[in-house]
Amino acid sequence: MNGLQPAAKIGTGMAEVTNDLIYETLKQVYSDLSDVKFDVRELKKRMTGAEEALVGMNRRLDRQDGRLERIERCLDLRQLAEPTRPGGYECINRRSAAS
Repeated sequence: MNGLQPAAKIGTGMAEVTNDLIYETLKQVYSDLSDVKFDVRELKKRMTGAEEALVGMNRRLDRQDGRLERIERCLDLRQLAEPTRPGGYECINRRSAAS
């Protein structure tokens, strides 16, 4: 069943279905639908804000990762087998330069 109640039948003791009753019911349905639409718009705004914040955090983490890699290279903490990142900042290995 679709959730709608059947129309009232004559002589069954049920309230008479009038145009006014249908109109008032439809007004309430449209009002509720309007509230739902408003809530969905608000949720979309909040979701967009959360996505933008996540993108910003990912960018900051990427920058921090790059900085950490440069620091590790400068301190000679990386294993020699790891290739250096192209375009990255190279620092002078002070131990090698001093020998």
